[in-house]
Amino acid sequence: MQSFANQTKASVSRLFGGAFLVVMFMLLGSMDASAQERAATGVGSRIQLMADKLGVTPYAHSTWSEGDVAPAILQAMNAMQGSIADGSAGATTMVTYLYYSRVYGLITQYDVAVEVAIVTELFEANSTAKGTVPQNQLPAIYNSMINLF
Repeated sequence: MQSFANQTKASVSRLFGGAFLVVMFMLLGSMDASAQERAATGVGSRIQLMADKLGVTPYAHSTWSEGDVAPAILQAMNAMQGSIADGSAGATTMVTYLYYSRVYGLITQYDVAVEVAIVTELFEANSTAKGTVPQNQLPAIYNSMINLF
């Protein structure tokens, strides 16, 4: 009799354990799918917050493709290289070049979405340059990138 009770208890435990795993799998899977749907419909909240802080307009994912954007960025960087090499470039040109090169690297080497890179790297480029360009001039640098596309 004791053996039957132990077998029944073990069977019930396995049943509930298996059901628990199925429920957790379904719950986590639906949460992940929901997050992907939200991300696909617009810009992420982190990117939106950064854009707001910088005073720029973020763009939705898939607005541009790397194949269209990368050559334009590279061409603009090549145009700036002369003044950077001879030391005649001002702070804005230096930050712009740094910004363009950081965006170019992210989209070509790491497959970061163009729409994400153009926002995140604006702040990073100016920080790397120790804030040499006032924050109120960063939207103009951002817009110069947008105008390339």
